[in-house]
Amino acid sequence: MFVISPHPDDESVGCGGAIREHVMHGASVRVVFLTSGEKGGHGRSAEETIVIREAEATAAAKLLGVDAIEFWREPDGAFRATRGLARRLADALREWRPHVIYVPHERE
Repeated sequence: MFVISPHPDDESVGCGGAIREHVMHGASVRVVFLTSGEKGGHGRSAEETIVIREAEATAAAKLLGVDAIEFWREPDGAFRATRGLARRLADALREWRPHVIYVPHERE
């Protein structure tokens, strides 16, 4: 199973139950966080927010039973689907070869 998450916590809120269900049935799960959510720091610096959000996402992944996580640190709030990002995603999918892919809503 492969999960594409725009920000840390989107994977838990959006499909945490599905992740856990897949894990309980023996699936390997990999989550890619496209951004680290640095714009959602509520007054904290971007650097401090990144540390906090990535630590929280790491803890959530452990609780859910996720096998692998990656933080790609694309710019939060200024995210663009570029050819380079598409290639990186294609490479990750070729490497992992998932049977199931969870993606966010287009407005996420």
